[in-house]
This record gives sequence, structure tokens and C-alpha cells, in this order.
Amino acid sequence: MLKAYFDDSVSNNGDEMFFLAGYINTVEMWHAFSVAWKFVLDQHPSIQYLKMSEAEALRGQFRGWSREERDKKILKFAYIINLSKPHFIYCSVSRSDYREIMMPVAPHNLMNPYFMTFWGIIDTVARYCQNDGPFLPVEFIFDEQGSLGEDAVLFYNETKKTMKLTLRSVLGDPPTFRDEKTELPLQAADMLAWHVRRNHEKSGDEGRPAYNLITERGAGRHVERRYLSLMAKQIERVPGVEFVQSKSDWKNARKAIFEANQSSTFQNRGKLWMRYQIYKYYFTVLRRRFFTK
Repeated sequence: MLKAYFDDSVSNNGDEMFFLAGYINTVEMWHAFSVAWKFVLDQHPSIQYLKMSEAEALRGQFRGWSREERDKKILKFAYIINLSKPHFIYCSVSRSDYREIMMPVAPHNLMNPYFMTFWGIIDTVARYCQNDGPFLPVEFIFDEQGSLGEDAVLFYNETKKTMKLTLRSVLGDPPTFRDEKTELPLQAADMLAWHVRRNHEKSGDEGRPAYNLITERGAGRHVERRYLSLMAKQIERVPGVEFVQSKSDWKNARKAIFEANQSSTFQNRGKLWMRYQIYKYYFTVLRRRFFTK
């Protein structure tokens, strides 16, 4: 059994890239990793958790630290990741492209690029395990996202059913969302997402020693502008998509989707049924783009 942990990092520069990134490893290796990670957390000067944005700005857990002290601590965490030999996975999309191309046509809850990268991660993990990594079922754990995460996972089981058997066999139960302050592997995912995003912003010129240590083996995927344009054109053809673009529309559609997920006897109930079918059609478009190659 494998476990995969993911967190996000967002750039406000240039193309405003959004990254969702993390690691896959065996349950046994994650246990050993967590013991070592906790040891470094507790080492003087100790911190309760690692958050890279706090480390970089010398605030929060790193308030009062010198840059030298911080860099030494970060490097220790990087060595733990390196020695654990996980496989990194990330998916990225330009928020500026997404805002321009997808937001005018997307259903309400899909206007956030998190949704696109969430499913990009699911697909990339499945393909990576099939082609390059250990071919075992994967349990997905993401950093807490509130209702955004709940919305992203709504069609997980239905989308999984439509995938090729070789990909479907890699995917476990629906993803869960946990607190990175207590779930130690999520802190490693935060560290990876931050460094991948920072490396993109600096065009690889910053030369932070931790970066190479934490990105030894794995795969990344960027959702290109061309892909967004193709998907937007297909969404525009979805009958009734205009009925699920407001917040109130999404609340009703969400109710219908949840009811359908809970019952195999969900029947035609007017507008709820219509909204459910629109979203089902939309996910068919998404599936064809992500899962058919």
C-alpha cells in the first residue's frame, strides 16, 4: 500500500502559477520518515511544525531565528526527505490563463484552479505508478481545503469507474483532507510545493541546496494554455451549463450530487436532476481530457 500527500503553493508573480505537489511512498517508509521528521522538529532550536512561508519570512515558528539557523534546519528536513526516497509528483496551471479562459465558462465550483490540479495529480499519480513507480494501490491525503476540497472529491468514485482498469487499480478510496500541522508528511509536501514554485519564479537560478535533495525522482505535469482552451470550448457545448454558474446554482447541484453519491436509486427530481446531469456531463468532458490517453 502506498500513501501520497499533497499541498499547494501559489505565485503572485508573472503567470501567477498554481502548484499542487507532494510525495508518494510506502506506508512503512512514511512511518520511518515521520519518526525522523519529529526528531528534527524537536531538535534545538525546536519548532512545532514546518511551514515554508513562515521559514522564508522568519515569522511564526521561525520568529527570532537567524537566516543561518533557518537554512541549517531546512537542510536537515531536506536530507530526511532524500533518505526516505519518495517519488515527487506535482501539477501546475497558470492562474492568469485559468482566469482568462476557464472562469467565464466553468461551473461555479470549478472556477478555482485547485480543481484542475487536483485531478491532474490523481491522473499523474496513476500513470506514474503504472509506468515508473511501484504498482500498488494509493491512498491520497491532501492538506485541508474546507469546502473546496470536498467539492473536488465529489465525483471521485464515478470518475474512477470510467478509467482504464490499469489506472483504476492504482487508485484507492476517495482522498481525505488533514491538518498539515499534525500530519507530518504534509509538511514535506508543503516544503516541496514551496520549492517547486520558488524554482519556477526564479527560473532555477536561486541555487537552494534543498531543492535538488527533495526532487531526485518523480514526475511533474503542467496544464498548458492550449489544453485549457480546448476544455473551455467543450464546456461551452455542455447543454445547460449556464444553470450551474452561480453560487446558488452550485449549492443546489452539490445537493443533487451528494444525494446521487449516497443512493443508487436517485431519481429524476426536476431541477436537482438536471443540475446533476449537467455536472455529470462536465466530468465526462474532464475524464476524456485527463484519462483517455
